Amino acid sequence: MRVCNHAIADPVDSDNNQPGDQIERETTTTIEPDSVIGVKRGSWSVILWTLRIVIAIQCMGAAGCYLFSSNESESDIFGILFFDLGWPEKLAQTTDDAGAYGCLVSALVLIAVGLFWPRGLEPQKWSQTRMVCAGLEYAALIFVAVWFFLLAAAHTARGGSFSEFAIGDHAVRFITPLTLLLLLRSFSAVSIRLARAAAMLLTFAVVATFASHGYVAQRLHGPFVDLILLTDMNCFHLGIEQSTAETLLKIIGWADILVGVLLLMTRWKVVAGYMIIWGLITASSRMTAFGIPAWPETLIRVANGGAPLVLLLLYRGLKPDSEKSTFRIPNV
Repeated sequence: MRVCNHAIADPVDSDNNQPGDQIERETTTTIEPDSVIGVKRGSWSVILWTLRIVIAIQCMGAAGCYLFSSNESESDIFGILFFDLGWPEKLAQTTDDAGAYGCLVSALVLIAVGLFWPRGLEPQKWSQTRMVCAGLEYAALIFVAVWFFLLAAAHTARGGSFSEFAIGDHAVRFITPLTLLLLLRSFSAVSIRLARAAAMLLTFAVVATFASHGYVAQRLHGPFVDLILLTDMNCFHLGIEQSTAETLLKIIGWADILVGVLLLMTRWKVVAGYMIIWGLITASSRMTAFGIPAWPETLIRVANGGAPLVLLLLYRGLKPDSEKSTFRIPNV
């Protein structure tokens, strides 16, 4: 990446230039990275806020699942600590609850910092207060990413039907906070490469999630069949039978795998658009199948559609190599 400063001066006749005369100059910064110019100015605020909202919603879903819902249950982390490692039940429960409360606090931090701390200054110009706010925001994102990864890893370790795919299934949940962490470094020329790295990282996470769900679906995972049958019973009343539901599930599974491959190979915006809609539909199916009390199960899966939405915004915002124009980091 090369950063070039171009000085633009008003024409001045050297013969008439007297000592003490000042020549007004305007300096513009043209950023010419190796591969992309960067993210279009108008897209930054939308991208960052979309990520904040998606992460906050899934954190509220986690708090609902393990703290506040009428269907509250312990996570697989509790199972690992209590049943497998032999921790005292109270300590294991406290640790499990602390993770859920930490997610809730992290959601509040992300929204509060985003609302009350408009960005635009380079890190070297931050005040001490801004440094504290940045530290809180980064800590919140790291905590959310680590906790959701541990939830997926614990589910894998505990075993169960298709538990070996849990990390892929949950990839968007712990990669989305890391994507925001990368994009928040949007105060210098280096952030242009970070934006591209964030888009690639999130692409891999979305592909992993859709491909894992697709494989499990085409293997006729029982709970997925139940989602189709119960949703039809509660909402559509089409009288779908078990065999029909299984056929639909196989089609859905292969479709998920196909769009994952297409996104990885092509970055087509229409594929990301399909993933947004389908990801939100599948997240909502928990409520259509089990009713309003299943709201935490829907919220915790919001990244299934939210992550492809961020990808679509990034794909639209990243300028291709041919656009060699001046780029300034916007105030967000």
